[in-house]
Amino acid sequence: MTTPYSETESESAIRTLAETAQRDGVFPGIEILVARENRVLFHQAYGRIDCLENSPILTTGSLFDLASLTKPLATAAAVVHLSDRGKIDLSAPISYILPEFLKTDKTDLTPHQLLTHSAGFSDWIALYDPRFDQQSAWEKLVRHPLSCKPGSAVIYSCLGYIVLAEMIRRISKVSLSEYCKAHLYQPLGLKNLMFNPDPERADMVPTAYCPLRKKQLRGIVHDENAFALGGEGGNAGLFGSAEDLHTVCLMLLSSGKLNGKRIFSNSAVDGILNNQNLPSLPARTYGWDVNDGSETDMSCSSRMPIGSIGHLGFTGTSIWMDPVSRINIILLSNRVNLSREDNIPLMRLFRPRMHALLLSTVL
Repeated sequence: MTTPYSETESESAIRTLAETAQRDGVFPGIEILVARENRVLFHQAYGRIDCLENSPILTTGSLFDLASLTKPLATAAAVVHLSDRGKIDLSAPISYILPEFLKTDKTDLTPHQLLTHSAGFSDWIALYDPRFDQQSAWEKLVRHPLSCKPGSAVIYSCLGYIVLAEMIRRISKVSLSEYCKAHLYQPLGLKNLMFNPDPERADMVPTAYCPLRKKQLRGIVHDENAFALGGEGGNAGLFGSAEDLHTVCLMLLSSGKLNGKRIFSNSAVDGILNNQNLPSLPARTYGWDVNDGSETDMSCSSRMPIGSIGHLGFTGTSIWMDPVSRINIILLSNRVNLSREDNIPLMRLFRPRMHALLLSTVL
């Protein structure tokens, strides 16, 4: 006779916080994975796959639109991988690869500045407007003026990562998707980290209804600029599961090597895990935000160790990991299924509360 599973006090507290957030309209459902090194300490899903009444229960292993997690997991990773192999100079002007930027205010921008959000680009403009035309979107980005002098400030920018993705294509002669699959994901045995997935997959979580495209987005990138750029703009477009994200984190926390496969050199991993900005600027690694203790409202909470790196995704996703303790925490939700903007304040309250609870009870 099988003994019924008895939930621990810690697990009950996590479930209560997740289910309360679901009832409050933060998200329809959420998947949570917590690990230390290769040991998964906690992995559960709560709620449903979307906001429809009686929709299926969310289960672990589901595929989510990762939104801006694309930046560190695909675009920055691919740029660093190319640099690691001598194919790109992170300190050289981007105009030697993208000649259309010659004689513009972006002539002397470097990949280093783009990776660390210190290039001076504004955060976002509607490149897709009015017809989701790829060539028009790119030309609009080339013409768009910088917001400040490069190197003078950190402005978190989707635009800079769109430029990086185009650099990857020009150098490698393949798409961002193909490059990441061949050099980053397949060597790690990842089958659930990809661009433009099959929308009919049974494990695909519906993202949201798009009024511009007049359809429910399922396996189609939510970000309109990334959609205009073929679903892989560099700023967004990656879909993935919590297990595959954990594998990527584990590789990075293992000095760039996992299961006998070396993805990055030690020096490349150093650029990914540690601040690469000047002391006068907010801390940023190649692709990731840094918990340097300067922000009291950090999404990872004050319990996450100083020096941890992380990133958020607009759809309701996040990763935080600590290079010292080798802890990683992955939260995946489709927040935008309920609202594009209205539940953002609630999400900002939920994330640090959940991280604090996980760090105090699970670890």
